[in-house]
Amino acid sequence: MDVSRILEIKQTGPEAAKAEDIETFYKIIADYINSESLESLKDKNLTISLDIDGQNSSLVISEGNAEFKKDKVLKSDVQFYSDIKTMAGIASGLIDSVKAFLSGDLEIDGDFEKMISFLEILDHAYEKLGIASKEERDILIDPQSMKKLYELYEAGATDVNTDDIPLFFNIFCAFINLNEEAKEVVEFEDLRVQMIIKEAGPYFIYKDEEDGTVKWKAEKVEDSILEFEVSIKTAADVLLGGDAASAYLSGEVTATGNIGQALILQELLELFLEILPFTD
Repeated sequence: MDVSRILEIKQTGPEAAKAEDIETFYKIIADYINSESLESLKDKNLTISLDIDGQNSSLVISEGNAEFKKDKVLKSDVQFYSDIKTMAGIASGLIDSVKAFLSGDLEIDGDFEKMISFLEILDHAYEKLGIASKEERDILIDPQSMKKLYELYEAGATDVNTDDIPLFFNIFCAFINLNEEAKEVVEFEDLRVQMIIKEAGPYFIYKDEEDGTVKWKAEKVEDSILEFEVSIKTAADVLLGGDAASAYLSGEVTATGNIGQALILQELLELFLEILPFTD
């Protein structure tokens, strides 16, 4: 499999990439799948449709055999929508696919579980084909973490435990720092919210004064602008469903301080839930 063009894009950057370069990459991935006889795809069918700057193509995997097609399929499991620059960056390992998704540069619809399976295939292909190592790709959130988030949403709030809280905050903060709409929400805000989750302990979400990014840590601070206390089930209901107002009005959340901070978090949470293809 000749990956020389992909490595050239890696060296020069994705700005000068063309539509045929994306086709080249997916043909390489199809050849990789066929040559490796991947156990994860044995007897499985997966169709991915690509809409890159309005140009349609597809990758069809039938019982483990893959084929790239330069046309739009009538029915697909996963739909990718993006532009040539972003897809070329993903193809060359310069742009992490999960980062592109969280930022909004890569829009995904369809079966999220199958999408994760495909991203895991790409993970292996980058390494195996010598395109880019994990270190080079600067992975912030790996596909396995996104899969776990999906499983949490599928299972519902009753299955959330204390170990799941850091996972959610890691992905949520990554989204805020990558997504342009979310960054606009916090741009001129001093965000410092202390959460006391009864069965789990204290969590502090805040905007770093030095670099302007939103971060979290599992500790109690003295300079929060808003502090609220909540059970882990109610916290999960809010984080997975986005309806903080109902929880507050019903008395399931007790809060002291500037309630405007809660409205900022609510807006960020709504934006986050909007991009996830497995939420209503």
